[in-house]
Amino acid sequence: MCTEAHTLLGSTSPHPMSYVLLSVCMMVTMATRISGLVLAIMYQYKMVAILYPARDITEKLYEDACEWVSVLGEEGLEVYKKHSRVYQQVGGEEKLMYTSKGWMVWDTQGDLISMDTPHMQQGNQSYSYYCEDVCTIFSYYWLPVVSWVILFILPPLLLSITVIFFTFRTKFFTILSNFPIFLLSSILSHLTIGPVHCSIRTPSHLSLSPRISCINILLTMAAVIALLYLISSSTTLLPIIILGNVFLLSALLTILFLLIYSPSSPCCRCSSADESRRVLVFETADPSKTAVKLKMLL
Repeated sequence: MCTEAHTLLGSTSPHPMSYVLLSVCMMVTMATRISGLVLAIMYQYKMVAILYPARDITEKLYEDACEWVSVLGEEGLEVYKKHSRVYQQVGGEEKLMYTSKGWMVWDTQGDLISMDTPHMQQGNQSYSYYCEDVCTIFSYYWLPVVSWVILFILPPLLLSITVIFFTFRTKFFTILSNFPIFLLSSILSHLTIGPVHCSIRTPSHLSLSPRISCINILLTMAAVIALLYLISSSTTLLPIIILGNVFLLSALLTILFLLIYSPSSPCCRCSSADESRRVLVFETADPSKTAVKLKMLL
Protein backbone atom coordinates (compact mmCIF):
# COMPACT_ATOMS: atom_id res chain seq x y z
CA MET A 1 0.00 0.00 0.00
CA CYS A 2 2.92 2.33 0.67
CA THR A 3 4.29 2.04 -2.87
CA GLU A 4 0.84 2.79 -4.34
CA ALA A 5 0.67 5.94 -2.20
CA HIS A 6 4.14 6.92 -3.41
CA THR A 7 2.92 6.56 -6.98
CA LEU A 8 0.08 8.99 -6.36
CA LEU A 9 2.52 11.34 -4.66
CA GLY A 10 4.93 11.09 -7.59
CA SER A 11 8.06 11.13 -5.47
CA THR A 12 10.59 8.70 -4.03
CA SER A 13 10.67 10.59 -0.72
CA PRO A 14 7.43 12.56 -0.30
CA HIS A 15 7.13 15.23 2.34
CA PRO A 16 4.87 14.29 5.29
CA MET A 17 2.53 17.15 4.36
CA SER A 18 1.95 15.49 1.00
CA TYR A 19 0.28 12.59 2.80
CA VAL A 20 -1.97 15.08 4.58
CA LEU A 21 -2.96 16.77 1.32
CA LEU A 22 -3.57 13.39 -0.32
CA SER A 23 -5.82 12.36 2.58
CA VAL A 24 -7.73 15.65 2.41
CA CYS A 25 -8.23 15.24 -1.35
CA MET A 26 -9.62 11.76 -0.84
CA MET A 27 -11.95 12.81 2.00
CA VAL A 28 -13.36 15.82 0.14
CA THR A 29 -13.83 13.80 -3.06
CA MET A 30 -15.69 11.09 -1.14
CA ALA A 31 -17.72 13.82 0.57
CA THR A 32 -18.75 15.01 -2.91
CA ARG A 33 -19.87 11.54 -3.95
CA ILE A 34 -21.67 10.81 -0.66
CA SER A 35 -23.36 14.23 -0.73
CA GLY A 36 -24.68 13.33 -4.17
CA LEU A 37 -26.20 10.12 -2.79
CA VAL A 38 -27.77 11.84 0.24
CA LEU A 39 -29.26 14.65 -1.86
CA ALA A 40 -30.55 12.18 -4.46
CA ILE A 41 -32.40 10.30 -1.70
CA MET A 42 -33.72 13.50 -0.09
CA TYR A 43 -35.05 14.88 -3.38
CA GLN A 44 -35.97 11.70 -5.20
CA TYR A 45 -39.47 13.07 -5.84
CA LYS A 46 -37.85 15.66 -8.11
CA MET A 47 -36.29 12.85 -10.10
CA VAL A 48 -39.68 11.11 -10.29
CA ALA A 49 -41.23 14.26 -11.80
CA ILE A 50 -38.65 14.29 -14.62
CA LEU A 51 -38.14 10.57 -15.24
CA TYR A 52 -41.79 9.59 -14.69
CA PRO A 53 -43.91 12.61 -15.70
CA ALA A 54 -47.59 12.73 -14.80
CA ARG A 55 -50.30 12.28 -17.40
CA ASP A 56 -53.85 13.54 -17.61
CA ILE A 57 -56.00 11.30 -15.41
CA THR A 58 -59.30 13.12 -15.93
CA GLU A 59 -60.95 10.27 -17.81
CA LYS A 60 -59.92 7.72 -15.17
CA LEU A 61 -61.35 9.94 -12.46
CA TYR A 62 -64.69 10.21 -14.24
CA GLU A 63 -64.67 6.44 -14.74
CA ASP A 64 -64.05 6.05 -11.02
CA ALA A 65 -60.92 3.99 -11.79
CA CYS A 66 -58.47 5.63 -9.40
CA GLU A 67 -58.32 3.89 -6.03
CA TRP A 68 -55.10 5.72 -5.19
CA VAL A 69 -53.95 9.21 -6.19
CA SER A 70 -50.38 10.44 -5.79
CA VAL A 71 -49.81 14.19 -5.64
CA LEU A 72 -46.36 15.48 -6.54
CA GLY A 73 -45.33 19.04 -5.70
CA GLU A 74 -42.31 21.18 -4.94
CA GLU A 75 -42.23 20.06 -1.31
CA GLY A 76 -42.64 16.33 -1.83
CA LEU A 77 -44.93 13.45 -2.72
CA GLU A 78 -48.19 12.67 -0.94
CA VAL A 79 -50.48 9.68 -1.44
CA TYR A 80 -54.28 9.73 -1.07
CA LYS A 81 -56.67 6.78 -0.79
CA LYS A 82 -60.23 6.94 -2.02
CA HIS A 83 -63.09 6.96 0.48
CA SER A 84 -66.42 7.29 -1.31
CA ARG A 85 -65.97 10.43 -3.50
CA VAL A 86 -63.21 11.90 -1.34
CA TYR A 87 -59.49 11.11 -1.32
CA GLN A 88 -58.02 10.91 2.18
CA GLN A 89 -54.32 11.68 2.67
CA VAL A 90 -52.41 8.62 3.85
CA GLY A 91 -50.85 9.49 7.19
CA GLY A 92 -52.43 12.94 7.19
CA GLU A 93 -55.68 14.86 7.62
CA GLU A 94 -56.06 16.54 4.24
CA LYS A 95 -58.88 15.49 1.95
CA LEU A 96 -59.25 16.17 -1.77
CA MET A 97 -62.13 15.91 -4.20
CA TYR A 98 -62.14 16.18 -7.98
CA THR A 99 -64.87 18.42 -9.42
CA SER A 100 -65.65 20.07 -12.71
CA LYS A 101 -63.44 22.96 -11.56
CA GLY A 102 -60.51 20.65 -10.89
CA TRP A 103 -59.04 19.43 -7.62
CA MET A 104 -60.50 21.02 -4.52
CA VAL A 105 -59.60 20.79 -0.85
CA TRP A 106 -62.36 19.09 1.10
CA ASP A 107 -62.69 20.93 4.40
CA THR A 108 -65.19 20.19 7.16
CA GLN A 109 -66.01 22.54 10.04
CA GLY A 110 -68.74 21.07 12.19
CA ASP A 111 -71.68 20.34 9.91
CA LEU A 112 -70.36 22.59 7.16
CA ILE A 113 -68.50 21.19 4.15
CA SER A 114 -66.31 23.49 2.09
CA MET A 115 -65.00 22.73 -1.40
CA ASP A 116 -64.17 26.28 -2.46
CA THR A 117 -60.38 26.10 -2.04
CA PRO A 118 -58.46 24.99 -5.17
CA HIS A 119 -55.66 22.55 -4.49
CA MET A 120 -52.67 24.69 -5.53
CA GLN A 121 -49.06 25.17 -4.49
CA GLN A 122 -47.49 28.44 -3.44
CA GLY A 123 -47.27 30.82 -6.36
CA ASN A 124 -50.46 29.33 -7.85
CA GLN A 125 -48.55 26.41 -9.30
CA SER A 126 -50.53 23.26 -9.95
CA TYR A 127 -49.60 19.82 -8.63
CA SER A 128 -48.90 16.72 -10.69
CA TYR A 129 -51.39 13.88 -10.17
CA TYR A 130 -50.94 10.15 -10.71
CA CYS A 131 -53.71 7.56 -10.75
CA GLU A 132 -51.62 5.14 -8.67
CA ASP A 133 -49.49 4.89 -5.56
CA VAL A 134 -46.15 6.09 -6.93
CA CYS A 135 -44.40 5.22 -3.67
CA THR A 136 -44.82 1.50 -4.40
CA ILE A 137 -43.08 1.91 -7.76
CA PHE A 138 -40.15 3.89 -6.38
CA SER A 139 -39.86 2.16 -3.02
CA TYR A 140 -36.62 1.41 -1.14
CA TYR A 141 -34.87 4.41 -2.75
CA TRP A 142 -33.79 2.33 -5.75
CA LEU A 143 -34.19 5.25 -8.17
CA PRO A 144 -31.76 7.66 -6.41
CA VAL A 145 -29.30 4.86 -5.65
CA VAL A 146 -29.24 3.61 -9.25
CA SER A 147 -28.97 7.18 -10.56
CA TRP A 148 -26.10 7.88 -8.15
CA VAL A 149 -24.21 4.75 -9.21
CA ILE A 150 -24.66 5.61 -12.90
CA LEU A 151 -23.55 9.22 -12.43
CA PHE A 152 -20.88 9.09 -9.72
CA ILE A 153 -19.47 5.55 -9.61
CA LEU A 154 -19.58 3.98 -13.08
CA PRO A 155 -17.76 6.77 -15.01
CA PRO A 156 -14.58 6.84 -12.85
CA LEU A 157 -14.72 3.05 -12.52
CA LEU A 158 -14.90 2.59 -16.30
CA LEU A 159 -12.12 5.15 -16.68
CA SER A 160 -9.85 3.15 -14.35
CA ILE A 161 -10.73 -0.14 -16.06
CA THR A 162 -9.93 1.34 -19.48
CA VAL A 163 -6.60 2.76 -18.32
CA ILE A 164 -5.56 -0.42 -16.50
CA PHE A 165 -6.52 -2.61 -19.47
CA PHE A 166 -4.57 -0.37 -21.87
CA THR A 167 -1.56 -0.33 -19.55
CA PHE A 168 -1.33 -3.98 -18.48
CA ARG A 169 -3.38 -5.69 -21.20
CA THR A 170 -2.83 -9.45 -20.78
CA LYS A 171 -2.12 -8.96 -17.05
CA PHE A 172 -5.36 -7.04 -16.54
CA PHE A 173 -7.11 -9.49 -14.18
CA THR A 174 -3.91 -10.24 -12.27
CA ILE A 175 -3.39 -6.55 -11.58
CA LEU A 176 -6.99 -6.08 -10.43
CA SER A 177 -6.69 -8.92 -7.93
CA ASN A 178 -3.24 -7.96 -6.61
CA PHE A 179 -3.48 -4.16 -6.75
CA PRO A 180 -7.13 -3.11 -6.24
CA ILE A 181 -6.00 0.41 -5.34
CA PHE A 182 -5.26 0.96 -9.03
CA LEU A 183 -8.96 0.46 -9.71
CA LEU A 184 -10.34 2.28 -6.67
CA SER A 185 -8.09 5.35 -6.74
CA SER A 186 -10.31 7.15 -9.25
CA ILE A 187 -13.37 6.56 -7.03
CA LEU A 188 -11.75 7.42 -3.71
CA SER A 189 -10.26 10.57 -5.23
CA HIS A 190 -9.97 12.39 -8.53
CA LEU A 191 -6.32 11.34 -8.68
CA THR A 192 -5.87 8.63 -11.29
CA ILE A 193 -2.83 6.64 -12.36
CA GLY A 194 -1.89 5.96 -15.96
CA PRO A 195 0.97 5.00 -18.26
CA VAL A 196 3.98 7.28 -18.36
CA HIS A 197 4.07 7.05 -22.16
CA CYS A 198 1.35 5.93 -24.58
CA SER A 199 2.34 3.68 -27.46
CA ILE A 200 1.15 0.66 -29.42
CA ARG A 201 3.39 -1.54 -27.34
CA THR A 202 2.61 -2.30 -23.72
CA PRO A 203 3.74 0.69 -21.60
CA SER A 204 6.75 0.00 -19.44
CA HIS A 205 5.91 2.23 -16.47
CA LEU A 206 2.92 3.54 -14.56
CA SER A 207 2.58 6.76 -12.57
CA LEU A 208 0.19 9.48 -11.47
CA SER A 209 -1.43 10.92 -14.61
CA PRO A 210 -2.45 14.61 -14.49
CA ARG A 211 -4.40 14.32 -17.75
CA ILE A 212 -6.46 11.32 -16.68
CA SER A 213 -6.99 12.93 -13.27
CA CYS A 214 -8.40 16.02 -15.01
CA ILE A 215 -10.68 13.77 -17.07
CA ASN A 216 -11.89 12.28 -13.79
CA ILE A 217 -12.65 15.78 -12.47
CA LEU A 218 -14.65 16.52 -15.63
CA LEU A 219 -16.61 13.28 -15.23
CA THR A 220 -17.51 14.23 -11.66
CA MET A 221 -18.46 17.73 -12.77
CA ALA A 222 -20.78 16.24 -15.41
CA ALA A 223 -22.32 14.00 -12.73
CA VAL A 224 -22.87 16.96 -10.40
CA ILE A 225 -24.50 19.01 -13.18
CA ALA A 226 -26.75 16.10 -14.21
CA LEU A 227 -27.86 15.42 -10.63
CA LEU A 228 -28.52 19.09 -9.92
CA TYR A 229 -30.63 19.23 -13.09
CA LEU A 230 -32.71 16.34 -11.75
CA ILE A 231 -33.21 17.52 -8.16
CA SER A 232 -32.92 21.32 -8.06
CA SER A 233 -35.23 24.11 -9.16
CA SER A 234 -35.75 27.83 -8.71
CA THR A 235 -37.33 27.12 -5.31
CA THR A 236 -34.91 24.35 -4.28
CA LEU A 237 -31.40 25.80 -4.01
CA LEU A 238 -30.02 23.70 -1.15
CA PRO A 239 -28.58 20.96 -3.46
CA ILE A 240 -26.75 23.60 -5.52
CA ILE A 241 -25.28 25.22 -2.41
CA ILE A 242 -24.11 21.96 -0.83
CA LEU A 243 -23.05 19.81 -3.78
CA GLY A 244 -21.70 22.68 -5.87
CA ASN A 245 -19.42 23.99 -3.11
CA VAL A 246 -18.17 20.56 -2.04
CA PHE A 247 -17.33 19.60 -5.62
CA LEU A 248 -15.61 22.94 -6.25
CA LEU A 249 -13.46 22.41 -3.15
CA SER A 250 -12.53 18.86 -4.19
CA ALA A 251 -11.61 20.00 -7.71
CA LEU A 252 -9.45 22.87 -6.43
CA LEU A 253 -7.63 20.61 -3.95
CA THR A 254 -6.98 18.02 -6.67
CA ILE A 255 -5.62 20.65 -9.05
CA LEU A 256 -3.41 22.01 -6.26
CA PHE A 257 -2.15 18.50 -5.56
CA LEU A 258 -1.36 17.93 -9.24
CA LEU A 259 0.45 21.26 -9.49
CA ILE A 260 2.66 20.33 -6.54
CA TYR A 261 3.21 16.58 -6.78
CA SER A 262 2.49 15.37 -10.32
CA PRO A 263 5.55 14.17 -12.30
CA SER A 264 5.04 16.86 -14.95
CA SER A 265 4.64 19.69 -12.47
CA PRO A 266 7.27 22.48 -12.51
CA CYS A 267 6.93 22.62 -8.73
CA CYS A 268 8.76 19.26 -8.51
CA ARG A 269 11.98 20.58 -9.99
CA CYS A 270 15.17 19.77 -8.23
CA SER A 271 18.02 22.17 -7.76
CA SER A 272 20.61 19.76 -9.14
CA ALA A 273 23.15 20.96 -11.65
CA ASP A 274 22.12 18.50 -14.36
CA GLU A 275 18.61 20.00 -14.34
CA SER A 276 16.87 16.66 -13.96
CA ARG A 277 14.40 15.35 -11.46
CA ARG A 278 13.58 11.95 -10.10
CA VAL A 279 10.12 10.50 -10.58
CA LEU A 280 8.88 7.34 -8.93
CA VAL A 281 7.03 4.98 -11.30
CA PHE A 282 5.79 1.40 -11.28
CA GLU A 283 7.15 -1.22 -13.59
CA THR A 284 4.25 -2.72 -15.53
CA ALA A 285 6.11 -6.02 -15.80
CA ASP A 286 5.99 -6.30 -12.00
CA PRO A 287 4.00 -3.55 -10.26
CA SER A 288 5.45 -4.53 -6.89
CA LYS A 289 8.75 -3.08 -8.10
CA THR A 290 9.42 0.58 -8.56
CA ALA A 291 11.84 2.46 -10.73
CA VAL A 292 13.21 5.98 -10.72
CA LYS A 293 13.07 7.79 -14.04
CA LEU A 294 15.20 10.82 -14.69
CA LYS A 295 13.28 13.45 -16.58
CA MET A 296 15.34 16.23 -18.15
CA LEU A 297 14.00 19.73 -17.60
CA LEU A 298 14.76 21.79 -20.69
